[in-house]
Amino acid sequence: MLTDWLGVIDCRSMIVDLGAKQWQDFKETPPFPKPKTVEPPRPMGRPVCAVNTSAGRTDFSPYRQYVQVEPEHVYLARLWHRNKVIYVMFRVESFVARDNCVLSWKRVKPPNVSDNEAF
Repeated sequence: MLTDWLGVIDCRSMIVDLGAKQWQDFKETPPFPKPKTVEPPRPMGRPVCAVNTSAGRTDFSPYRQYVQVEPEHVYLARLWHRNKVIYVMFRVESFVARDNCVLSWKRVKPPNVSDNEAF
């Protein structure tokens, strides 16, 4: 089964699917959802770019670096860029598998949590 993916490359970056939402559903940047399983320690170099969705697995991206593209879903990304951390939210406005995807996005403040998913 072919699937379209959104992903981040740096091992210190992360992307999560916040579900089918509208922009007005958010008054502030939400915290990252807690992982369903314990995340393994992050590697210091580039991550292995492998995704395993066999046998109904749902933990296909142990470092939360890949998500499946879903129309009308909002995503939260923490991006490591030139020794700076940037938070971005974006919404998939329309999507045609293996052809095109229209996004709306905005840079946001970091989530207001005390344990902000340390690197």
